[in-house]
Amino acid sequence: MRLKDTLTNALNNSHKLALMVEKKQFGSSDYKDRNIKRRWGVGEAAKLVGVSKTAIDNAEKDGRLPPPEYGDNSRRIGYTIYQINDMREVFKTAPHRKEGDEPLVISVCGHKGGGWKTSTSVHLAQWLALQGFRVLLVDHDPQGTSSLYHGYTPMRVADDETMLPFYLGDQVDLSYAIQNTYWPGLDIIPSNPSVDRVKLELPKLAEQGKLDIPPHLMLHSGLETVKDNYDFVIVDGTPDLSDITINMVFAADLIICPTPAIYADYISTSQFFNMMLAMIEHIDDHGFEPELKVLITHFENGAHRQASVMDDCIRQTWAGMVFNHNIRKTEEVPKAQLKMRTVFEQASTERSNHGAYKNALAIFEPAFTEILESLVSTRWPSMGDKS
Repeated sequence: MRLKDTLTNALNNSHKLALMVEKKQFGSSDYKDRNIKRRWGVGEAAKLVGVSKTAIDNAEKDGRLPPPEYGDNSRRIGYTIYQINDMREVFKTAPHRKEGDEPLVISVCGHKGGGWKTSTSVHLAQWLALQGFRVLLVDHDPQGTSSLYHGYTPMRVADDETMLPFYLGDQVDLSYAIQNTYWPGLDIIPSNPSVDRVKLELPKLAEQGKLDIPPHLMLHSGLETVKDNYDFVIVDGTPDLSDITINMVFAADLIICPTPAIYADYISTSQFFNMMLAMIEHIDDHGFEPELKVLITHFENGAHRQASVMDDCIRQTWAGMVFNHNIRKTEEVPKAQLKMRTVFEQASTERSNHGAYKNALAIFEPAFTEILESLVSTRWPSMGDKS
């Protein structure tokens, strides 16, 4: 069999398998048929909404909220994320930025695969949406894994649904590419393998004088056309320092570099910093000054483990750049991927066991809370106004 035929058969079989998995898990391959089955108890819901349990009880009794649902054991079965968002409307507690607060762009970058760039991007975007923020997730990686998480299988995403037409000058804003997800408050610009053309064609267009915008500012310019509809924009990038990544640097308010507490990954991040410096030294940054932070991932507890030693080294080397909270290693993320879910959306029946699941939540939420508080408190003027 010729290589061309072998590849064609492999791709066709991959497509069939993806469809089979999606239909088995969700009933169809359409993202609209997905839903978040996880339920939150009244205490959890009250915390997310920002009111007391008594306030929820009273609103249910006086008809402002529907009565709670009960199971066969006469206990509440909990609230869906959609019901929690309805509560925010009733109590007017949605944490949207106020007038004078600028939408914040977080680019998740790195030079090496396996550092949890996509896992960080996807879980951070969903966690922010869970808190009630309006979020746009931009899949800037031709592999399209962030898209896959949300029901947009890259092999079925059309080129005109990605960033590609904007980079090639065929679109003047990014609104054409924004798609809904089944997460309330979370939209996505999906990706597919054709986005890799940006690396080759953008420099050519710049050399030919066909760009009205400097090539390294294309993403920044595109996000300016749509980001006012959101509180946060999360950009998931490709593991290299191509034009795709350089655009992420100049679009960001915060650059996060996920770095496992492993020596090889520490060296990789150092090389990424070196290459980034070499690139931006010869580029007009137009006054952009993103904050650069390191998020330690794949961390394993234990004083005698390599991770603990590397954690100390990383914090000493990059003092002030490293988030206080690490993202610890967990098997729950890859287990959830098998079900095409994240840890934030799994129902109790979809989890391996309750203890492991609670531990998985605990590894993300402290780090994401730190990211949110450190970024918002210094950049949103309204955070000083608690009225």
